[in-house]
Amino acid sequence: MTPAECAEGAPRLLRNALRRPRLAALLDRGGALTVVRGASGSGKTVALRAWVEEATARTFWITVTPEISASADFAESAMSLLRRSGADVPTQPAGDPWERPRAAAAGIGEPLVLIVDDAAIAQERTLEDMCRLVTSVANLRLIAAENRRTELDRPGLGLLVDRTEIGPRELMLDDDEIRRLLDVDAAVAAEVREATGGFPAIVHAIAQQGPDVGGAAALRAAFDAVTDFFACAWTRSGRNGMSRTLFST
Repeated sequence: MTPAECAEGAPRLLRNALRRPRLAALLDRGGALTVVRGASGSGKTVALRAWVEEATARTFWITVTPEISASADFAESAMSLLRRSGADVPTQPAGDPWERPRAAAAGIGEPLVLIVDDAAIAQERTLEDMCRLVTSVANLRLIAAENRRTELDRPGLGLLVDRTEIGPRELMLDDDEIRRLLDVDAAVAAEVREATGGFPAIVHAIAQQGPDVGGAAALRAAFDAVTDFFACAWTRSGRNGMSRTLFST
């Protein structure tokens, strides 16, 4: 089974997704806990999904939803994922719902990576238990993507586990990435970065507008597409309408 196949539950990677070796290198060098933090649309999921394609360790992917945001429910989801991958999961229920996924992960022996997307949806206790899991299983690495600071960012946690952070600044597209994505020269790439801040969702939306990437109409259409993207995201989270307020000013 390839690493990508092990990442059951991972979203589909868009055909025109930009490969970002700069971010891949940061992920390669990450510690036992790697926190990828940035706003929705800043490319966290795409960067992680592309990295999975090249990962050498067995990788598992869980996207947090309200249904599995509680600690016991998340642990059950992790256990089911490990079982489907062929891991030897203890059959006897334990008082601690994390004991079986902990034993299964440790029993695999080889390096494992658990990617948790939308980690900020998880309850605080769930995030605390994730940290306990990664500190107690030596062969396990946790990569969590979040759109705001969470328990995973507490200062004291860095004293318990090797933690690295990929923040909003690293997630923004640089001139070279914009140049490759839009197939433009360095001068136009710099103009686009200046106009957009290198925000990945906006630049990808510009790429869909055709060759006139520097035109006002293309920029307006790109911003409209991103507004609609956020509207969909907020609807899924039960906070419909806020994106229109955020982008109408």
